[in-house]
Amino acid sequence: MTSLRWNDESVNDRPIWTHIVHLIVPKAISNPDSFFLQSSNFGNFIQPARKRRSLEEEYAKDLPRTKTFAIKTGVVCGLLNQNPNYPIRFTADSPSDPFIYGVEGQYFGKHSDGVLAQAWKNFITSVMGGAPDFNQLGQPVMAKATIRALDLMAEETFQKQEIIPSKLA
Repeated sequence: MTSLRWNDESVNDRPIWTHIVHLIVPKAISNPDSFFLQSSNFGNFIQPARKRRSLEEEYAKDLPRTKTFAIKTGVVCGLLNQNPNYPIRFTADSPSDPFIYGVEGQYFGKHSDGVLAQAWKNFITSVMGGAPDFNQLGQPVMAKATIRALDLMAEETFQKQEIIPSKLA
């Protein structure tokens, strides 16, 4: 799923956010008015294989856990990955970033909290410059990606089950 465009290449190297969204529809839906979406960061794997494997192992538990929740509760569930959509290189990255965020001597960009910290730094810089740029903030972008995933879940569930859940979690 492509969720949005966050800034452009003049700010970061990953302005178009894409995600993997898993939809789990239990055979027995006991709560047709409800939805559950788990949001996970599970990055875009351009890192070295060793680091990528450790991340894959870490997040491999998300899908089975979400499936179990769907089956036990009878609720249509989803798993949104790559939120935030990292690693991201910012044009405002500092010379020390490769040492802080580098993996095996290579710098692929910032992850999770580093993305949010840089976004806040960019926003504060814009405020200090007299022209607040709220588009720099990362949390609203992550919320938009989540809403897009919920929309996708509703569309797919309606097509397959002809139900439209109205309660979201």
